[in-house]
Amino acid sequence: MSDFDAIDSLLDAVGPEAELPPCQVRRELRERARLSKAQVARALGVSPSTLSGWESSRDPAGEIRTKYAYLLDGLNTKLATDTETTAAPVTKQPLTSGTAVTVTPSSSPAPGQDEDGDDVELLVVPEPCVLCGCPAGQRVAGFAQHLTPADCRPTAAKAPAAAPARPAEQSTAQTPKVPLRTARPARATERSKGPARRAFQEPSGPVDLIREAVQGALAEHRGDVDAATAALVKRAIPDAMRLLDEARKGARYDVIAHPWIPDILMLSLISMSSGILIVMPCVRC
Repeated sequence: MSDFDAIDSLLDAVGPEAELPPCQVRRELRERARLSKAQVARALGVSPSTLSGWESSRDPAGEIRTKYAYLLDGLNTKLATDTETTAAPVTKQPLTSGTAVTVTPSSSPAPGQDEDGDDVELLVVPEPCVLCGCPAGQRVAGFAQHLTPADCRPTAAKAPAAAPARPAEQSTAQTPKVPLRTARPARATERSKGPARRAFQEPSGPVDLIREAVQGALAEHRGDVDAATAALVKRAIPDAMRLLDEARKGARYDVIAHPWIPDILMLSLISMSSGILIVMPCVRC
């Protein structure tokens, strides 16, 4: 009877699959509910890339399909209820100005997210950015960081640009008191002897290295594009290694691997303490 029980349970599991709306409707429901892909994927127990496939072309199967259909049905019901509650007061108000009032649901994603909303979460309390250390209001793939390179800059670098404006304001406010303070020009001359402050200069990046290499090749071959291209192809590997070294500056690595050293290259503690170098026999194949 155990074999038949297993067959019966298998037959009970076989049934009509839950119906799912089209892929475009699935994406619109999630965006109207202001939910990111990371939140929905975490609730369903899948990865954000799998959820992206469901919203583009693929369909889930099995028990996860039933869960996904239940989520979409709940979102559709909730959004329809919210639309009816917001549209009801508008229809009851008389239109005195003669202009028609239309209520359209917003389909734009939540502010602070990118177009796809991949693993982007808004932080209530800003956290230090993993790249520059400044406070960031977004968390991407579990790490707090800025979304654009322009925001990922130290705030202290912007202070010297606004500092020169203060002496002009102080000089205009202290013009009536110039005869009473005659010793300050000497201090100003002493301060002027020190090193001058330099404005913040953005460090050159990989794009600048590529531009310099191309411009240098063109200048060397007097604007001949074919000759410059051939020269760049010949030294492509050294330029690529230089670009790799430049791109690795400031990078963070999750795994640090140490190379394995053969035992034949290791010196024993006895030989190191006595100062005698032990020569290992040559191993021949």
